[in-house]
Amino acid sequence: MIKGKPAYPFETMALAVAFSPRLEALIAESKRLTEIFKSRIIFIHVGKKSVEKENHLLNLLRHYGFNDSNSVIEWQEGDAVDRKSTRLNSSHTVISYAVFCLKKK
Repeated sequence: MIKGKPAYPFETMALAVAFSPRLEALIAESKRLTEIFKSRIIFIHVGKKSVEKENHLLNLLRHYGFNDSNSVIEWQEGDAVDRKSTRLNSSHTVISYAVFCLKKK
């Protein structure tokens, strides 16, 4: 912290969205982080887009105060990555998930 502000201000953050039981908790934590850093967020889902998934995500985002002025949703067709390669090391005691941040140049 420098003068009460984070040393690395992030203008934009991104969260990879998977429709898992943890989705709501990740969105809630993303909201907390975007408020701390006063940043926008991009929600990214790689996979098949459906009306059901889109409505579910939009409802969760609205519930946590995300809207067109502070967030963007990106849908991309593609295959999911092997889960083993996306999990963090289970022996790590502090980090349980990751939110990727893009530093302002």
